[in-house]
Amino acid sequence: MKVIANPPFGIYKGDIHIGQAFYHVLLDVYYRFLTQCMYANAVFPAYSLNVYGKRGEKLVADNTSDEELRKILDANSDSYISSNRLRDRLNLGSNALVTDRDSASIESAKTSFIELANRGFTFQDNGVWFLDLPLISGRYDLSRAQRLISIYPDRISGELERMIEENTKEPLKITRPTRYAIPNPIGGENLGPLFVLATMWESHYKDANFTIAASEDVLAKYVLLRFLVNMALRGEPGMDELFIYNKVQPEGGIEAWNIKDLTEDAYKADMLRYALVSSHSFKEPAVNLGRDAIKGGKNFVYFVGSMRKAFYHVRSDGNPRRDESYMQKMKAFRFSEVLSGLETKLRGLSKKINISKNQGLWEQQKPELLSEYLMLVNQLSPILPAITDLIKTDLNVVRT
Repeated sequence: MKVIANPPFGIYKGDIHIGQAFYHVLLDVYYRFLTQCMYANAVFPAYSLNVYGKRGEKLVADNTSDEELRKILDANSDSYISSNRLRDRLNLGSNALVTDRDSASIESAKTSFIELANRGFTFQDNGVWFLDLPLISGRYDLSRAQRLISIYPDRISGELERMIEENTKEPLKITRPTRYAIPNPIGGENLGPLFVLATMWESHYKDANFTIAASEDVLAKYVLLRFLVNMALRGEPGMDELFIYNKVQPEGGIEAWNIKDLTEDAYKADMLRYALVSSHSFKEPAVNLGRDAIKGGKNFVYFVGSMRKAFYHVRSDGNPRRDESYMQKMKAFRFSEVLSGLETKLRGLSKKINISKNQGLWEQQKPELLSEYLMLVNQLSPILPAITDLIKTDLNVVRT
């Protein structure tokens, strides 16, 4: 099983904004590609949420008992999950839910903590627990382990190597005096939220391969901690792929982009997905998102959808062909390059259709041109699922 896991989203920040919609869509594109094109058994918990921590405690009076505090904040998290559903409007292929409050997450964090202690990789000072990073660094070849990870973009490899070298010289505190937290199974301070988030996945998805996705901001925190804990517990890095996505700088600021307005229906959501995917880049840590990208998405969604009308009552000359170049680019998260290439090919196909009709060759060539169209539609489907589903439905194509 392949699990696409991003750092769980803190519920006290409210619902997602356009920058967070950006990485949810990118990860969904990869999830859809794996399941539809690679026929892989893949999971993408679109609702991976962080409930525990100090932010929650600030909602409750200081004199509230621990039991009452937990009751209030548990109810608050349930309310958040039921009412903050903007992800559902992004045409995501999964709405799977995983939180650090789940019984499996709690089991995984506690088991990991106990095992680290049993292996001698932790120590305490008056109830404050530390992960012995110098011991882990001395015991395992961390540089070799890092090279086992396929990292995107390539420039992050050097950055992660530097962080491993610089951040393993001192022990790391992994407990916190936080009341709304997982109790320490050995005694002392409760388990720190970051430790829980880094260790929560294994009990949910046993024997899985992980694609860890994150922003560059949490590379030295969440990603590095997961890497080090897994090295200590299993002698492996806890991920076979690492995908670092951009920080988005939207035109007019975050507040100028209302996700609800931009996703009034599934086709408008596809237009937004086009804008977000086309903005992705491996060249820079941050990317600009302009209003013109939404306009481009609107034009393209209408264009690719309208092309289907030429093929009503036409039978294809065979199954869509497999494009190895497409497969390799999608495996490498080069989604914006793929989208640009598909747009160019579809506009070229539109010209071929017009030429075929003008030259009186349409009846002869339309089965072949339909096959080309369907191949491109299939390749586009992980990026723009709503309009491609409409095309396949109208043309009586079995969906992959």
